[in-house]
Amino acid sequence: FGSQLQNFRARSGRVRSDLVDPFRFLIN
Repeated sequence: FGSQLQNFRARSGRVRSDLVDPFRFLIN
């Protein structure tokens, strides 16, 4: 799931990364 999230983050761009970052931290 981690790599899937990274892919999503790379596709969405920096704007989305702000929203995904907190989730990635919780998942890790």
